Amino acid sequence: MYRKWKDGIISQVDYQNWLVQQRGYKNWNEYCKLQGKNIRPMITNNKVSKTSPDYLGITVSERVLSKVFKNVQRMPTCNRNYDFICNKGYKVDVKSSCQNNLTNRKDKYWQFKIKYNIIADYFLLLAFDSRINLSPQHVWLIQGNSNIGVNKVSILNKKNQIVICNTKRSLMHYKKYELKDKLRKVITCCNILKKR
Repeated sequence: MYRKWKDGIISQVDYQNWLVQQRGYKNWNEYCKLQGKNIRPMITNNKVSKTSPDYLGITVSERVLSKVFKNVQRMPTCNRNYDFICNKGYKVDVKSSCQNNLTNRKDKYWQFKIKYNIIADYFLLLAFDSRINLSPQHVWLIQGNSNIGVNKVSILNKKNQIVICNTKRSLMHYKKYELKDKLRKVITCCNILKKR
């Protein structure tokens, strides 16, 4: 079924329903309700609504990144703590953010919610310019137990969130985590998605 979903023979909704039926649930909605998930009305005709808060994370980021990285196993949408398992067995949580402005300054920044996630081995952070343009600016891959921060350093997966400012100082600090080669592929995939 995974191969059928990846090849476009069945929809993501069909694949998710099949997965949870293997665990004894009636369908995906029942699974999420019993798991205590807050299901927003985001899927219509097997597509995530562009007005949904999950559009950037589910439709754009996760779909694009599953094409950019080879041999990854994509988890169902409601999966807690991670979105992919890479070919080396590491759990990867994908986070995406569009640029925001600081209220009292002209600096722009990206904010990624980590939510004290100690399950994910890595965090893949995807930074966009805006929700309208959806032009990827940066891709960072950071190990969960990495000490990060420009002013206050702490372990990434022990943070509620991470803020990366669009300043020379902040970007230099995160340069070692940046995946420039993957950014070009992400841009190409996003351009294809925009045409649909």
